[in-house]
Amino acid sequence: MIRYKSYIYSGIGIPFVALLVSILFYFIAITFFVDWVSWMVISFGIALFVYSFKWINNEMFDIYFKENEIEIKYVYRKKIQIINYQDLIKYTFIETSKSSNNSFKTKDFHFVFNRVVANNHFIEFYKFLKSKNENLEIEIFPLSSNLEYLRQQEFGLSYRKILKETL
Repeated sequence: MIRYKSYIYSGIGIPFVALLVSILFYFIAITFFVDWVSWMVISFGIALFVYSFKWINNEMFDIYFKENEIEIKYVYRKKIQIINYQDLIKYTFIETSKSSNNSFKTKDFHFVFNRVVANNHFIEFYKFLKSKNENLEIEIFPLSSNLEYLRQQEFGLSYRKILKETL
C-alpha cells in the first residue's frame, strides 16, 4: 500500500533549449562560414538534442513511500528500484519561498525530488519515517522555516550548540 508519493520531472526543458541553441549556431554558421561547417553544426545540434533528451529521460522518476520499502519507478526506463527504510542514512527537507524539495541518502544512492507532503501533514510523515528507521538523521533547511517550527512545536525545542572561540 502506498502511503506517500512524490516525483521529479525537473529539467524537462533542457533538450528544447539545446535545440534552440543549435538552431542559433546553424544560422551563425550559414552567415559566416562555408556550407560544410553548417552541416557540422546541424549534426552537432541533433546529437546534443538526442543526448540531452536521453539524459533527462533517465533522470525522471516517481517515488512511492510504501509501508515496508521505498519504490522508485523511472518514467521512461523500465526500471524499478527498491530501497529499504533501514538503508536510509539521511533525509533532508528543504523549503524556501520559491521551491521545496526533499532528498534522501543511502550508502550507494542520493535522490532529490519534489516535496512529499504539505505542511499540515509534515509531522505525520516525520513520525512515519522515524518509525521505519530510528537511526535516520532528519534535517530541515533553513532552520527558520515553518517545518522546523512545526517539528519544535511537536517534539520540543532543539537549540544548536554554539562553540565560541576566543582569541
